[in-house]
Amino acid sequence: MTRRKLTSDADADLFRSTVGDVKTIDNDRYSHINRRPAPKPRQANVEVEHLERDMPDAPCYAAPGFGQSQYFARPGVQKRVLKRLTRGQIPLNAEIDLHGMIVSEARQALAGFLQESLDYQHRCICIIHGKGHSSARQTPVIKGLVDRWLRLNDKVLAFCSAQPRDGGTGAVYALLKHHRRKD
Repeated sequence: MTRRKLTSDADADLFRSTVGDVKTIDNDRYSHINRRPAPKPRQANVEVEHLERDMPDAPCYAAPGFGQSQYFARPGVQKRVLKRLTRGQIPLNAEIDLHGMIVSEARQALAGFLQESLDYQHRCICIIHGKGHSSARQTPVIKGLVDRWLRLNDKVLAFCSAQPRDGGTGAVYALLKHHRRKD
């Protein structure tokens, strides 16, 4: 492939003489921060298999579509807490991104993530499921399944679509039940 010349030699010489010597400077505005991997429990948990088994692969009949908000709350959750959850005012303890996963991968990843979040006593988590724009069926498959899986899990007290800064209708905040550790 030949490269076209965009400027004449005279223009290039004029530019070089006008600019003069150029020095490369270090850019101090960018800092690369390595994230630590999420901690993993030392002992494999049998409950992960139980959660995976109870999470069906078929989407529910009323799966939320493109741009539709998600909302679910179990009876007894305080309205004040739900308001804080929908506003994104409860600090997030952990996050998982299910983008690009097939259903079986997403199910396994979410089950493990939920169990790990419960093990570490996380109160509020963020699940990024995507909006489904790149799915083969042009419908949000993972979004509908995440909605159903969370409703079926009794450890999830409530969930709602995230704030735009955290993914909007392509993510949900989930409020988890506190449980006491058996020491």
